[in-house]
Amino acid sequence: MLTIFSQVLKEVNVPFLTYKYDQGFRIIWFQFFKLFPVMLTIMAMWGICGILTLTEYLPDKHPARTDFKLKIIKDSPWFRIPYPGKSS
Repeated sequence: MLTIFSQVLKEVNVPFLTYKYDQGFRIIWFQFFKLFPVMLTIMAMWGICGILTLTEYLPDKHPARTDFKLKIIKDSPWFRIPYPGKSS
C-alpha cells in the first residue's frame, strides 16, 4: 500500500471542502497521497486489522489483533483512566 500511495497515486488530486468567512464554501484539490503516504498506510492496515478483530476472523493471541497487547496498556502505571470522584 505504501508503494501504491507514494508512487502510483502521488499525482492524484483529492477534493476537500473548505470554508472562508468572506468567500463561503469552496472545493480545493489537494495532493493527499503525496503528503501522507505513510500515515495512510498505517491507518488502512490498522483499520483492516480492527475489522478482522471485530469479526473474530483472527484467532486469540494472533499478533495482528488490535487487542493483542491491550494488557500492557491496562497494567502500565503511567496510563490510567481517572474515574469521577477518585483521587490520584
